[in-house]
Amino acid sequence: MNYKKLHYLAFISILSLLGSCTKFEVPEKKIGTTQNFKELKVEDSFEWKTTKNIQLKVTGLETINPIRGNFSIKDLNGNFIMEESRLMSESFNLEFEIPTKEQKIIVQFGSLTKEIEVNSDKLNFDYLSSRPAEITED
Repeated sequence: MNYKKLHYLAFISILSLLGSCTKFEVPEKKIGTTQNFKELKVEDSFEWKTTKNIQLKVTGLETINPIRGNFSIKDLNGNFIMEESRLMSESFNLEFEIPTKEQKIIVQFGSLTKEIEVNSDKLNFDYLSSRPAEITED
């Protein structure tokens, strides 16, 4: 008799579990479809460009004897952005592109290495200053 009650109880439990399961319908989100890239709509503040143009003004340092070396610009991971052979006494301007995520660049000339914060699209570099500043309009 106990087995009958046990089977009956198990049967009632299974029925109550199955009866309480109802399918929950998830509302379907309708995502707009576009036929081409021009139809995409984003916030006005969204910047599509993934690179930024940088101008680096290099002020040369007069030397008694000409000193030629590799003038290189790298990202913080050591990847070359550009490299040129230059005289230390030469003043010049460089223009290059870097990813917009870059906050600093590394400038090297021979054994001289400086880390420059990219806080503007116009930067200065000289062989003496330990802290380059933004270019100011004269």
